[in-house]
Amino acid sequence: MKLKINFKNILLFKRKKLVAIIFIVIMGITFAFVFNNNKLNKQYQNLIKEYNDNISIYNKEVDNLNNFLSKIKEYDLIESKEDFKNKDTKKFNVKKNKLGDIDSLNTDIENITNEITTIKNKYAEACQLSYDTMIENYNCMANRYNTCIKSSSIDFISGMPRKIDVLKTHNINALDASFNEEEYLRELKKIYNDCDDVIACCLVVDQIKVPKKEWILNRLKDIKKINECKAVTSDNDPNELLNKPGGYTSCIYFNIDNENISKVTGNNIIKEGTDCGGAIEVYPTLEAALNRCNYLSGFDDTILYSGSYTIIGTMVIRISYKLSNREQINLTNRIVDAFTTLS
Repeated sequence: MKLKINFKNILLFKRKKLVAIIFIVIMGITFAFVFNNNKLNKQYQNLIKEYNDNISIYNKEVDNLNNFLSKIKEYDLIESKEDFKNKDTKKFNVKKNKLGDIDSLNTDIENITNEITTIKNKYAEACQLSYDTMIENYNCMANRYNTCIKSSSIDFISGMPRKIDVLKTHNINALDASFNEEEYLRELKKIYNDCDDVIACCLVVDQIKVPKKEWILNRLKDIKKINECKAVTSDNDPNELLNKPGGYTSCIYFNIDNENISKVTGNNIIKEGTDCGGAIEVYPTLEAALNRCNYLSGFDDTILYSGSYTIIGTMVIRISYKLSNREQINLTNRIVDAFTTLS
């Protein structure tokens, strides 16, 4: 038996084999393409999620910073022209899964990670700066007060401190896990309120140091039992101390409603002097006011005693001897209250 060789059959067989090979190759390429494309899609989708997760963190940190700046805005501690805004997330786009898009997304992720660090540092910086500024403001007013009371007497003013201690700043580590913003804000508020108290003390000292006669007249008119006030001039000054070396810059006499004091009006108030009620003598320096009190003390327990005398600021408050000791003290206290009330 002989094998029959048919050229046509051989050609047909090889053609079928070639088609099969080509089909296998095409299927392999197709599978590789689909597999690779799915891999890119998966990688791209994962990167989108990573980016959006970072965006969420970034936006949270931005909100944290903006909320803090809003809470301390009333204190006017930080001047910033920067505008911290939230960022938008990215949506998965099946068409954007090429290597170039993935590289770009990786760059975006790196950038947003760096920006998260920057925003966190901005928050920490804002916390430290606001604290340092608050302390600086407080200490500035404390030092001012301590300097002012050296030239203005506060001995007879209730609630005025003899000295205000300055505060020391310290490191505020807002990035530490133990940092508590609520506690920190409470501390800021306390210092702010304390600073308000110091400012009020400074304002009191300012207004009782060499005040204008118009201011004194305005304050005296609202004090109970004081009927009339009049400022001396160079022509009718009984002490001849107005604008003289060591003398007062102004002097206001007043009469009061009291059965032991004869009521006088007009120029008689100045003529009667402190006997009709009392006087406010304003001196240019505390030293001059102290000298005046030292002079008046020479008449204590003598027939020339004219009444009590008290220094507040650079003023000497004089009250008539015709009032009892208790009445003199009470009237002095009312005058001190009127002169140290802020308005």
